[in-house]
Amino acid sequence: MAHTAHQTQEEILERFDEPDVLEEKAAQIAEWIANARHCVFFTGAGISTSAGIPDFRGPDGVWTLRAQNKTRTKPTTSTLSAIPTKTHMAIKTLLEVSKVKHLISQNTDGLHRRSGVDVGQLSELHGNSNLERCAECHKEYLRDYRCRTARRVHSHETGRRCTVPGCNGKLQDSIINFGENLPDRALQDGFYHGKHADLMICLGSSLTVTPAADMPRETAQRGGRLVVCNLQITPLDGLSALRVFARCDDLMERVMWHLALAILPFILRRRVRLARDRAGQVLVEGVDRDGSHFSLFQSCALTTPGAAPCRAVNREPFAFPLPTGAAAADLELVWMGHYSEPPTALDRLPLPPPGGAAVHDLEYDPRTRRWACPGLPEGAALRTPDDALSDQIARLAIGTAASAPRRTASRSPPPCANRSPPRATGAGRSPPRAGP
Repeated sequence: MAHTAHQTQEEILERFDEPDVLEEKAAQIAEWIANARHCVFFTGAGISTSAGIPDFRGPDGVWTLRAQNKTRTKPTTSTLSAIPTKTHMAIKTLLEVSKVKHLISQNTDGLHRRSGVDVGQLSELHGNSNLERCAECHKEYLRDYRCRTARRVHSHETGRRCTVPGCNGKLQDSIINFGENLPDRALQDGFYHGKHADLMICLGSSLTVTPAADMPRETAQRGGRLVVCNLQITPLDGLSALRVFARCDDLMERVMWHLALAILPFILRRRVRLARDRAGQVLVEGVDRDGSHFSLFQSCALTTPGAAPCRAVNREPFAFPLPTGAAAADLELVWMGHYSEPPTALDRLPLPPPGGAAVHDLEYDPRTRRWACPGLPEGAALRTPDDALSDQIARLAIGTAASAPRRTASRSPPPCANRSPPRATGAGRSPPRAGP
C-alpha cells in the first residue's frame, strides 16, 4: 500500500555498480553458488520489471506513484502475457541442476511457476494471482486467468465452487494482502530454508515486508552468507556479505556465464489429461506438473472417426460421450491465448481404457508461435488448425489473443540461447555486456 512506499529520496534513489565491479561480484557469487551446501534464492518484484511488470517501491513503483498522487504513464505488460525474464529462467536452471535447493518468492505474478519451477521447490509467500483454493477441503485450482474477483481488500471468495465430489466448498483466491496471515506451508518452508541456508541470494526485493524479510535475516544471523541485489538500499544491507547494485538480469546473466550454464529461452509447457469413465465418457482437462487442475482452455472439441463432429464445449467440465468401441479421437483445443497461442489439434489420439487416464505434454514457443508435442503416441499427429473448418474455432481465441501485447524484445531469444554452454575455465571468452 501507499503508506509502505519509500519516504525519502535516499531510499528511492537507484544506484548502479560500475561494469568491472559488477563483473567481480558476479564471479564471486558464482563461486559461492558452486561451493554452497544449501543455496536459496529469495525474489521480489524487481526481477519482473524487465518483463514489463511494475515493481512497488522503485521510482515508478505502484506504491511510490500512489504515495505521490501520480498516474503511471509508461506502458506495462499483463502478468498473464509477460515472458519470464532471464532471471526467472536462470533460477529455474540452477534448481534443475541442483545448484540451488529452494526458491522463496514474494511475487504474485506466477512467473516462477510458469517458467517451469517445480512447485515443491517454490514457496510463494504472498500467493499466486492464478491460484485459488477451496476453503473446505483446500484443493488447489490453477487458472490461466486472474482468480481474484473480490473488491474488498480482505475478501477472497471468487464466486466459484470446488468440484471435488461431496465438497462444493467456496473457492478463494490465494493473494495475501497487508495484515493477513501467510500460508502455513510457504511460511514454514521459507523459514526452514532460511535457517539452513549457507548462502541466500536476494534479488529485486526491498526487504521491508515482514515476515518475508525475516527469512534472509535468519540466514545472515545464523552465519550464512547473504547476497543482496537491488537498485535501492535495503534494511538488510548491513548484514550482507556482498551488496550488488544492478538490474537482476544483468547480474544473473554474468553469474550463469561464470558457472558455464546457459540461460535457455522460455517455453510455455502445457499438460492435457484425458480420463475415461466406465460409462463411456471422456473428461478433458488441463493439469499442472504436480497433477493439480489447471484451467487452460476456452473450448474443446472431441470427435471420433466415423462419428458426427462433436459440438465444442466452451466451459468446464469438458466432458464428451463416446460411441461404443471408440479407440481413438481427434481433440481440438482453443487456449486462453495470452501468448497468441493458435488452436491446437491432436489427431488420431489413442483413448485411455475405461477407468483409465492418459497425459500429453505440449510445448509452445512464443517467439515462433509454434506448438510441439514430444512423446506423441504412435499414429497420432499434432496439427494447428488453419483450414476453413477450423476458422470458427480459431475466431473464439481472437478476443483474448488480440489483447496480448506483442513485445518484440520479449520474444527475442536471449543472447546465450543459441550457443553451447561456455567452458568453466573462462579462458578466451568475453563476459556479457551490461545493460544501460
